[in-house]
Amino acid sequence: MGSRYQYWLIVFGVLCGCSQFQGEPTPTEDAAATPTQEATEIVTPTTIPTVEATPEEAQSLTLWIPDVLMPTTSGEDVTNVLNEQIAAFATSENGVPVEVRRKRVRDAGGILQTLRSAREVAPNVVPDLTLMRREDLLTAAQAEAIIPLEGIVSSTTVGNLYPAALQLGQHDGQLYGLPYSLEVEHVIYNPEETPALTPRLSAYLEAEIPLLFPAQRDNSLSTVFLVQYVAAGGTVSAGGALELNEAALLQTLQFYEDALSDELITDTVLDYSRSLEYRPLLASGDYTTAVVSSQLYLELLDTGDDLPVGFIPTASGEALTALNSWMWVMSTTDPSRQVVVADFLDWMMETDRQAAYVRSLYMIPSQQSAVRQAYDGEYLAFISELLANPDLPPTNAANGAVARAMQTALVSVIAGELTAEEATQSVVDQVSG
Repeated sequence: MGSRYQYWLIVFGVLCGCSQFQGEPTPTEDAAATPTQEATEIVTPTTIPTVEATPEEAQSLTLWIPDVLMPTTSGEDVTNVLNEQIAAFATSENGVPVEVRRKRVRDAGGILQTLRSAREVAPNVVPDLTLMRREDLLTAAQAEAIIPLEGIVSSTTVGNLYPAALQLGQHDGQLYGLPYSLEVEHVIYNPEETPALTPRLSAYLEAEIPLLFPAQRDNSLSTVFLVQYVAAGGTVSAGGALELNEAALLQTLQFYEDALSDELITDTVLDYSRSLEYRPLLASGDYTTAVVSSQLYLELLDTGDDLPVGFIPTASGEALTALNSWMWVMSTTDPSRQVVVADFLDWMMETDRQAAYVRSLYMIPSQQSAVRQAYDGEYLAFISELLANPDLPPTNAANGAVARAMQTALVSVIAGELTAEEATQSVVDQVSG
């Protein structure tokens, strides 16, 4: 398997359309925002090698790419970047033919569902490698649908990851996912309305700074509230579940009761589940401060909207956000194919390649060197400070029974139906009942 055998990867165009890629999680436009429409699978054939290959050399790689990371109807440049990188791997010294399939993320025929069902009944259709979100990684690992990456990912790559990002890929003390692209949430503000911004909840109240954020979530907690709750002393268990801290909950809800009373927020924030939904307001400048996903911010930045950024306001004022990621996960149990997976991951995690593809997605690379390659100036400094915090809660902590009870409490306070104390007691009753 060397340079004597050159293979060319030909990626056929996709036959059906797909929505333009969106994140948030979602990071973050979260996973709940991922399109679920039918996506044509693409089998990528390869040309016949110039000489007959021996059985040892006739290895290949089967790769599934989520549809949102391989757009077709728009963002063709993104797909071209990925195709070129995969094609270059196929003809590199350690390269092999690569079969690429573009797969929907969720619902029937989605990546997670297929991995879980095919492991026993149709193992031949399982890919060697794919990308998935943190919450799907946990489900897949528990179902033994993916294989730990211990010994597959180089120590150089692991050492280059942000610590908080590395934690996203871990389950039961083992590395199941290699973080590739990251998404976070932060504040943007109108400098004409807010010349100086201190990220403390008390400062927002004292300076009477309005806050626009996506408060609505179905079956999960607002990630903005998650960040504020953790900053107030709330905790996330080792398994990723949100734990109830009555004092932290009351303190955070009290901010929203006070902000509602001072008309710094209105119940219109309950109309939004993603920051993308109020993009027209951002474009018009009709806001003072707003929470956005990093993906939306980078899209705005690319269109010439050079907006100042800040941290989500919390009781402590620390640099904190919720973190999500697309992560490489391995499904093959064949040792010889795992060697190919290791070579491919080394190739895709090379700083220039990771920076180029992830930047084209308006996302943030997981490696510190790739972030420096992708961004510069004030946003590089801002993101570096934000991601340097090793205690960033994962967005999947916003799921679960406690999180849903807290979301109901948040909505009731913003809607003016309950006081902070009443809403907190309601959560306590639900969790302990």
